Amino acid sequence: MEKSILLVDDGVEHIQTLESIKSYLSENESTTLVTKYINPNDREFLDDDLYPDLGKLIRGILTKLHSIKPNLIVVDQYYSDNIRYKGLEVVEKLREISKFQKCSIFIISGNRKKIVKEIFEGDLEESEKVNRLAKLINLKIDGFLDKDFKDEAIKQLKQRKLRDSSNKTEKL
Repeated sequence: MEKSILLVDDGVEHIQTLESIKSYLSENESTTLVTKYINPNDREFLDDDLYPDLGKLIRGILTKLHSIKPNLIVVDQYYSDNIRYKGLEVVEKLREISKFQKCSIFIISGNRKKIVKEIFEGDLEESEKVNRLAKLINLKIDGFLDKDFKDEAIKQLKQRKLRDSSNKTEKL
């Protein structure tokens, strides 16, 4: 069986995590894992003023995954100070594309409390908090994880859909 994972992160330290997941699935699950790593700070995703451009990032993801539909997408919430957008905005744009609408998605962050504070605290009307919560639910994010996402990624990639199973249910 073949599966694929996309990681959108500005830190290269997770490339080793992808390799570790790939190795584990190959050795223990007889699963071939295709991995794609995209760094939003790469030159190809910058605008003319050398600031990261969300539109260019999304187009780059589509180009790099033109023949791949990922089973899991892992998106870092916070990038360098140079980036004008966050991971949730990347997820929002990806969910608008049919290819990514049903993919499992994890948001990773070294500071998960900060995500909650940004979404629900501050001088917001209750209706705005409700709107933000509804928007977040509609993104269908499978997990908000810390930077160590290896175990959860393996668990997610090991799951088989009922239609993928060779065991068929017979009618009684």
